[in-house]
Amino acid sequence: MLELTILGNGPVCPNPGGASSGYLVKGGDTSVVLDIGPGVVATPEFRKSLPELSGIVISHLHIDHWLGLVPLSYLLKLSPVTHANTPFKVWTPPDTRTQLLKFLDELSMGYPLDAYDVEEYTAGTVLCLPGLQIKFQQVQHFIPTFAMRIENDAGSLCYSADSSLCEPLISIANESSLFLCEAGDGITSPKNSAQRGHMTGREAGAAAANANVGNLLVTHIWESHDPDQILTEVAKEFSGACELAIPGKTYKVVREQPTALSHDAPKG
Repeated sequence: MLELTILGNGPVCPNPGGASSGYLVKGGDTSVVLDIGPGVVATPEFRKSLPELSGIVISHLHIDHWLGLVPLSYLLKLSPVTHANTPFKVWTPPDTRTQLLKFLDELSMGYPLDAYDVEEYTAGTVLCLPGLQIKFQQVQHFIPTFAMRIENDAGSLCYSADSSLCEPLISIANESSLFLCEAGDGITSPKNSAQRGHMTGREAGAAAANANVGNLLVTHIWESHDPDQILTEVAKEFSGACELAIPGKTYKVVREQPTALSHDAPKG
């Protein structure tokens, strides 16, 4: 079994009523959250998963991918209904552990946020957890950022994190069953940008097509973006099944993905 639940699909500023980046992955005896941006800790799906959660994997240190660790630390330390073990496991990119702990300390405002056991992963190793393996690949963004490939016997899921269209991303996504890919630039890329750190819908489609993935989920979308336009742009490059990642939906990841995405409807 391999499942993906969308906790948050928003950009650095959460969309109204939503959350920034956050994705729950379950496989075998393991549940992990990929990134934990603002608003993720408040989602019902996150709270329900917390007692069995194995840890959180951070793709990079932009705040919309880790700031949820601050309210979570208070929840872990103070809530009478929380029973996740502390220190709670967090995996962070190479050479970021000290910086992340410093951020958390400074944001604690005098309260000791000692809720976490922070460990760095590396691009060249595989994080082996019961029922899941996670591989990492640095991709092109404004700061060091790592895409992730999560797989087990059921299938494979690739998460782009934040990235422009680049060969390392295509490499790690290659033939994945389900590709969770950002399209933070929406329809058109910013003008006069010396460096790209996000993709348009068409570029997300090109990444999926070049990687020969099964199905595509597009995420990291601003509320001002027209979803239909983004999907139209995707379809110019990618002929497989595609939809926008919707908070609350749970997608079943299987090695031979069906022609239509398989998911459970959000609760509530």
